[in-house]
Amino acid sequence: MDREIGRFGLMLYNNFIALRCVRCLVLAVVLSCFMSINGLAQDPDVNFEPTAIMQSGPVTIIWKNKVSICIEKERYFLVTKETTIVDKTVAPKDDGNIDSKEFEISIEKLPVPCEATIDYRMGKGRHPVCERIFVEQRIKKRK
Repeated sequence: MDREIGRFGLMLYNNFIALRCVRCLVLAVVLSCFMSINGLAQDPDVNFEPTAIMQSGPVTIIWKNKVSICIEKERYFLVTKETTIVDKTVAPKDDGNIDSKEFEISIEKLPVPCEATIDYRMGKGRHPVCERIFVEQRIKKRK
């Protein structure tokens, strides 16, 4: 008799453990589905218009390298091969011909620090990517 009760108790205990495992598994699946749906709703690249170009106000470029620039308050912008950099501080040629190609410069020739206006779009991961940089004024470096 005790042996029958022992087997019955062990069977109930095993069923109880199995039921708890199934409940935990179902809860984990439901939570992961909820989190993935919630993550899609907050993903910045979902329903994002990649062609929207924004323009900054006058900003001070304080640092540069080959692929990015930094403006005041530690905000970084990516610079690509397609980025056009226009230096408006350069005087036109003697013949008076003003052509925008004459004012285009490379990132290496970008004067730092300088006041500039930046046309940019938001790239993947919500990182700003420069489309055009207009150098408005050169700033003399302090010694």
